Amino acid sequence: MSDDRPVFDYYSFHAASTDGLTASPASELMKFTGYFLDVRTKHFDWQRYRDAIADRPHDMLRSQKFESADIFRQNNIVSFIVNSIGDILHRVSGSDAGFDKDVMTARVENAFTSLEIKEESGFASWEMTGTNSAFTYRIMFDVPSNDATADICSLVTTVRIVADIYEKETWFGLKSTSRHEFSADVTAIRLACSKDFIAGPKP
Repeated sequence: MSDDRPVFDYYSFHAASTDGLTASPASELMKFTGYFLDVRTKHFDWQRYRDAIADRPHDMLRSQKFESADIFRQNNIVSFIVNSIGDILHRVSGSDAGFDKDVMTARVENAFTSLEIKEESGFASWEMTGTNSAFTYRIMFDVPSNDATADICSLVTTVRIVADIYEKETWFGLKSTSRHEFSADVTAIRLACSKDFIAGPKP
């Protein structure tokens, strides 16, 4: 997988934007973020990512909030689990920045009910875990920043859902009302990024 190919899905709340990554700084942030996904294991190294942000020499990319949260195993439907995930994303993004909780929740629900497409696009990855299996979905949201020192505020997110599902193909048939034993872990970071941010070489 090329470093230039996005490994995170993308959604922008810019009024004039589409889902496409067409302009800096979002495209540069996407490139930089992709450096920390192991192309072999599909593991995103959050610790290295956060350390690299902290070590940037200029104040063009700043961490504003970070959280890693678990949703404990329960017998429930996809939409219920996704709503709990949306609560976490809303908590990290903050009500002041302009991220829309309902839209973010809908994007995650769409991903987990169209996993075959998301996997083919490079935004989701499957793994076995004991007698269960899991899918991890990666997405970056952004909004225009209300901080005078930044141009966009981004929410970089990984969502890993574990279920009592053995075959990958069963995941591809999930609907909002599908019921399983689900658990999840959600990791998200809110970043302030200036228009002059450049990804630079892979660390």
